[in-house]
Parts: sequence; structure tokens; C-alpha cells
Amino acid sequence: HDHRGTGASTKSIIAYSVSQMAGDVLKLMDCLGISQTALVGHSTGGAIAQYLAINHADRLTKIVLSATWAGPSPYFQVLFDLRSQILRNAGPEAYLVDGILRAYPPDTLLENPGLLSATREERLALFPREEIELSRIDALLAHDVRDQVSQIAIPCLVICAADDQITPVQFSHELIDKIPNAQNVILPHGGHFMPRVAIDDYN
Repeated sequence: HDHRGTGASTKSIIAYSVSQMAGDVLKLMDCLGISQTALVGHSTGGAIAQYLAINHADRLTKIVLSATWAGPSPYFQVLFDLRSQILRNAGPEAYLVDGILRAYPPDTLLENPGLLSATREERLALFPREEIELSRIDALLAHDVRDQVSQIAIPCLVICAADDQITPVQFSHELIDKIPNAQNVILPHGGHFMPRVAIDDYN
């Protein structure tokens, strides 16, 4: 699903948080009559999956934590502080271009020159208001369950790419170290958008 504030979903002007986003997942499951599910959470979705596995484990059978983090690091804080400044000072188009350059490996963009413009246009058409995006960034920086992820008892797979610039591989190593019996896959290449870059390996 498109998270609230993104894509084709409602552009709510609220104080976003991972717990709020997780609440939306539960409401969506209830609406669709899904009592339990296996949940693949990529990036922010991985933060949501962690929250649900800690607080609502009865609704999940297993989780995949994909290119995500248990809590912010100084690198993560500086990165998203900078991205917020780009959005405020240079506008949504520059913000999205910056995001695409960080999310895809350089060779993927070099080999697919139309990807940069096509992705930018697609995302710009769906971009929410600035205050919504900034509130979502605040939610990312506030997500910190390092002291709780060891409570995750359902089957868990942690996957990321070694060349991810946004959620570096060290975040996945931390999740593996803290979650009992978690499985781990590190892809050698794919960047943050590895599900779109290394499709077969990811699947």
C-alpha cells in the first residue's frame, strides 16, 4: 500500500510517526479482513514491520526487514538533516533528484539514462506538500527500537545491499545481532532500491 502522505493515498497534514503508520497497516488489514499476514517492509516499511512485530506480533506470521534500521546513527541524522535542507531551500524537484541519486547505484543510472528523468517525473507528480514530507522525515529520525527488537520472536529475514547509501549495511548487521534467530541476506549490489535493481536476486 502507499503510506498515508505518499503516492495515491490521502495527503494528511498530521504529525507522522512509525506508530501512526503501523496503525494504518492494522486498519487496512482489518478493512480487508486479513487477520494475519507475512509482511515485507522495505525502508520505512521495515520500521513499520519492526513496530508491529514488537507490539502486535499476533497479526504477523513472519517479517522481512528490507533496507531498514532499528534506530538512527549520526550518519543517518546528518543525511536526513541535509535532505530536509534541500527540500526547504531548493524545492521538491531537487529533493527528489537527490533521493534518486542516493537510492540507485551509479552504474544502474548510467546504463538506464531515462530512469532518472522518468522516476523524477513520476514521483514529482505524486509529491505531497512540503510539510508532509518533512513530518515523515521527522518520523524516520524518531524511530528507535534498538532496546526492543530483541523481543521479536516471529521468523525474520533481514536483507539489504552492500552498496546502500541511505540505510547502510551496518544497520542490517545491527538488526541481525539483536533479533534472535533472524536470517540474513546481503546482496553485493543494488543500492537502496535493490528490489528494483536486483529483482531476481531480491526475490
